[in-house]
Amino acid sequence: WKQRVRFRMLDLGCGDGHVALQLLESAEQRGGSLDVLGVDVCDSAVTSAREMAQGRKIPEFGSVSEQTSISFLAHDVTELDIAPTHGLFDVVLCQLVISVVGGKEKRKALLACIFAH
Repeated sequence: WKQRVRFRMLDLGCGDGHVALQLLESAEQRGGSLDVLGVDVCDSAVTSAREMAQGRKIPEFGSVSEQTSISFLAHDVTELDIAPTHGLFDVVLCQLVISVVGGKEKRKALLACIFAH
C-alpha cells in the first residue's frame, strides 16, 4: 500500500463476498483503495454478497469514485472472459476454488482464466 494507492482485484469463486469485503476494509484502514469484482457460479451466494455490499453502501465496481468499489457477478469462473470489457486486474484471488472445480479440463480453463485477467 505504501507504493501504490489503488488496486483492482478479481475474486474468482467469491462465494458470499466475505473475504473480498474484509480485504476492501483492510485496504481502507491502510489508506489504500481496492476495487473488487467478485464472481461465483452460485446465484444465492452472489445475491448475499450484493446485499452485504449494498448494506455497507459501497459504490459499484468501475464507478468514477475515489472510494473503494465492489460488484458481484453470477457466472461460471471457468468460462469467464471479462478482460475485453473490464481490463486487467492487479490481483486475481482464487481461494478454495481449484479443489472444487470438476475435471482436468475445467481446472485448466480456470487457470487460463486467472492468467487472462
